[in-house]
Amino acid sequence: MIVHLNEYILPHTGVQFDIDFDTYYDTGGARRRMKAFMSYGRKQYNGCHWYPRIAVYDHKFSWTTDQHLGREFYGDFGTFDVTLNFANDYIVAATGKLLNEEEVLPADLRAKLDLKNFANKPYGERPSVIIPYEEGKRKEWHFYAENIHDFAFTANPHYRIGEAEWWPMKILIMLLKPILLFKNHMLLVGKMLQNIQLR
Repeated sequence: MIVHLNEYILPHTGVQFDIDFDTYYDTGGARRRMKAFMSYGRKQYNGCHWYPRIAVYDHKFSWTTDQHLGREFYGDFGTFDVTLNFANDYIVAATGKLLNEEEVLPADLRAKLDLKNFANKPYGERPSVIIPYEEGKRKEWHFYAENIHDFAFTANPHYRIGEAEWWPMKILIMLLKPILLFKNHMLLVGKMLQNIQLR
């Protein structure tokens, strides 16, 4: 998309763009796009590069207008204030800080979703229902991040959560319950959390 401006954007000035756009979920093999697929009877949603990106102005190369065609591209950094709306039983992870954690992931729910609760579950067991689905009921997950290159998210009702502190950040590890039933995955997650806490 090319936008012809009425006036030049001069050095040390700015302009605001308000862009209405539609995006879509792909079910194919695109690695770095919006993707939706079935996961134990419910859809998993993965999203990145789902919004219009404004070209970078580089002092050496001027406007960088290379297209994103199935690979990463030269992009600018910015601030993202994003609200994602999903069915009530979904667990959502995204870039940045979850601003309404007490509303969508209160302490009692977070405790039920903790990885350690599922360490000894039998292999092959279907995911347990932690949050019953209620038709028509939705949750809005509000994320905020500054000085980042892209905003990505993932959502699935079967996510289980591991957590570690790495000053000044809280690191979350989201795993699907069927995947974490593999003991090797549990060991790997434990080592990741331990390594993060040791740094």
